[in-house]
Amino acid sequence: MTALDQALEYFRENPEEATSSSKFYDLFLNTLFYVPTVMEKLEVEAPEEEEDLSVPMIVEVDGLNYLMLFDTEKRLKDWAQQDAPFLTVPGHMISEFAAPDLYWALNVGTDYAKQFVPEETAWIKSVVAQCKSEIVKQTGATEE
Repeated sequence: MTALDQALEYFRENPEEATSSSKFYDLFLNTLFYVPTVMEKLEVEAPEEEEDLSVPMIVEVDGLNYLMLFDTEKRLKDWAQQDAPFLTVPGHMISEFAAPDLYWALNVGTDYAKQFVPEETAWIKSVVAQCKSEIVKQTGATEE
């Protein structure tokens, strides 16, 4: 059981308690996730030129598109039932770059699986943007 599993379990058992959700989401944003990838062809300048590009795998289930996220490499391999290519990305970066209509699927195939719906991911994105804005204000740095 990972720290994220423990936080999710506590969050599920105590949904009305504000600290249970803040602990889970804080851990989520600061966890390094293993995101399975696939190779896609990317056209460059001339149509006859192409490059291979590793992009996150999107899985369609019942007409919904899911970004698959695993908090350990073993969980990713167990889900894929083989070694699988992946990127490692912290949760806060996932929230910044994932498409707004994309669902997220965390630790599928475990007792600690969680689905994030677009309304929830939009809220997470807004929290990250607000935190970045506060850091910029406090440090005088510029946002990239």
